[in-house]
Amino acid sequence: FFLLVLCCISSSEQALTHQDFYHVKTDNQELQTIPGLYQRTNKNENGHPVYTKFAGNFVEALLFVNDDMQWKIDTSDDKEHIRSKNTTALLPLENIEWEHEVDGSWIPDSSISFKQVVFPESYVLDYSGDAQNEKNIFTEEKLGGTYVKQNITHNNVPYYSKEGNQSLYLNRTDDKWWTISSTLKEDKGIIFQTEKSDIAPSKKWKMQTDNDNIIYDITLTNGDEAEQLDKDGNIKMIMFISIPSTVIVVILTVVCLALFLKKKRTSNEPQMDENDYYGEEEETYDVGDNPVVDTNEYYESD
Repeated sequence: FFLLVLCCISSSEQALTHQDFYHVKTDNQELQTIPGLYQRTNKNENGHPVYTKFAGNFVEALLFVNDDMQWKIDTSDDKEHIRSKNTTALLPLENIEWEHEVDGSWIPDSSISFKQVVFPESYVLDYSGDAQNEKNIFTEEKLGGTYVKQNITHNNVPYYSKEGNQSLYLNRTDDKWWTISSTLKEDKGIIFQTEKSDIAPSKKWKMQTDNDNIIYDITLTNGDEAEQLDKDGNIKMIMFISIPSTVIVVILTVVCLALFLKKKRTSNEPQMDENDYYGEEEETYDVGDNPVVDTNEYYESD
């Protein structure tokens, strides 16, 4: 049971882990500033992290837990406010009903949603097409390879540097385009994604030389996936399967319970006294021609 307790504690700690980024969405046209990406800070409010939404270097909004233990977002201009209706949610992702403020009154708003955003430690960029022009650009600019996440952010999201080539970056520009460029200041680099609203890099890209067409042969893969070469030298992507912690806890609970019942059943079984001191069988003592047989009868009661 000690193992079970440890597993439950570990599962609870994992469930309560605050993420570094949350993406807030809403279809409510009255909320123009609140939607967007919120990044965790090193500050805490009422035992929970404070998150900020940036517009360049300016803080547009704050996500925090207020004194009433509600998750709340306030904009810097004090014009937009939302809050969680319930006060028991430890994370903003948990079955929360949201409200937005209108003239001092709180109105339920089912359009508000939160989603955690996890940026992998690396991305792998590759081109698998046959178009010679695109292939030449990919080769000459040395675009292909692994881009590693840096410890600092740019425009409120992490940026990535190409492994072995610190002059190429995968980053989100001021205009919210994900791009591969030689600096962090370019609006659009050598290649860029087709939609600038995406929080994380997408799989659809264009080249500066071919702005009108999407190049589907450019692939950006999560580098946290394992790569395994098959016999033909082709890369097979094997995704790590994450078993939910609740399933692990259930399995370990059943195992621990089975071991406990087995031990209890064994301890309740009668134990036979082997009578090692007196012996269990008849013993014969050789005293010459008249052997004496000891039957242990003098220990038996009438």
